[in-house]
Amino acid sequence: METKKLLGNIQRVLDSVGVDKHIDTDRLHRPEIGASRWEYLKELEADLRKTIDAFSDDERLPDTLMRLANLHFQDGNLAKAIMLYDLVLGIEPRRPEAIMYMGIAYLYADKPRDAVECFRVINDMQPNEAEILAYLALAEFQAGKLSRAKNHLDRSLEITPDCDRALYVKSLYLEELGRIEEATDELEKLLKINPASFPALLQLARMRTEQGDVESAKKLLDRALNMDPAHPIALSALGDIFYELDQYESALYYFDKALGINPDFSELWVKKGDAHMALRATEQAHNAYEKAVSLDPENATAWMKNGELLALQGDRSAALKCYDTAISLEPENAEFAHQRGMLHIAAGKLESALIDFDLALAAEPSDPTHIYQRAIVLELLDRPEEAKRTWEIARDLYESIGNPNKAAECSARARRLA
Repeated sequence: METKKLLGNIQRVLDSVGVDKHIDTDRLHRPEIGASRWEYLKELEADLRKTIDAFSDDERLPDTLMRLANLHFQDGNLAKAIMLYDLVLGIEPRRPEAIMYMGIAYLYADKPRDAVECFRVINDMQPNEAEILAYLALAEFQAGKLSRAKNHLDRSLEITPDCDRALYVKSLYLEELGRIEEATDELEKLLKINPASFPALLQLARMRTEQGDVESAKKLLDRALNMDPAHPIALSALGDIFYELDQYESALYYFDKALGINPDFSELWVKKGDAHMALRATEQAHNAYEKAVSLDPENATAWMKNGELLALQGDRSAALKCYDTAISLEPENAEFAHQRGMLHIAAGKLESALIDFDLALAAEPSDPTHIYQRAIVLELLDRPEEAKRTWEIARDLYESIGNPNKAAECSARARRLA
């Protein structure tokens, strides 16, 4: 294709699906673009990558790349969006919206350190802008740098006390510190300032759900869905509420609606699998967990849940492979190690089980369930002295958490070995 026509053809496709140079990153939706147009656009993009040097003097190129990046961001293809934003910045290094969207895309991709670098750059370009400082605070918060996050947050609120993004980040910060009531107060304050704040509605709904106030949570999510009926996160959150209420059919309905909008969201497939498991639809649950790991092979929870299902079905070999994969992805996850230990006990692999409970204890030394199972394995291995000491440790741990019944059981087991 002639290079002069290529950009024009790409722009016409983008015009047809309404993709602009600016997007609402709080309310991302997959563009309504048919399969044939997707294929055509992919061909055009491939041609553009091959001949991009020929467009170096074409003033349309940065805007076209920007719109393509936004299209892929909305579609959930974060890696491609970030790559295209980077191309834009290679042409226009100080284009603020490209830096901003790139940073937000890194946040969505769970790469907060890369996001920090983006927001630092734009903060240097545009100092003393409250929203930029709030995003920088959010990135530092997600990177685990709480003191840095607090500094940027304080500066943002000093500049603009009612900055939406800053109040939202402040609620996250307060929640992390365990100051739950203050966190919800900040969200209520934000929603009075901006009743249409999606992050605040979703965050407050989540917190109300965790507090057991599901009616308030449902009202908040209904508000969100009245504004945007196809918001996948709000639909998923409503599914979470029905799941907590043991209304699994309703939960599944909302998970399916969310997946109809964003079918590539691995965590949603895990939730769908959980709902199917609760309904004893094991084949559908297995298919959902398999879909989750196919979309994200590093989703350790999906691997583990699929393993648990396979173990229930008696396929210990396949279950163990899933457990091994999950633990390789999250080697310090005590629950995963504990579950694999239980599987090893069932398979008669007691030494392997002992190793797993030791791994679980290393990650959670104050959880008595790990030491309890360790004591059982030591008895099965006919190591009574070690088992007796382990039961005594388990007794002390259960006493420390206020579980006298389990403490008494452990004490009785220890005396029996005396």
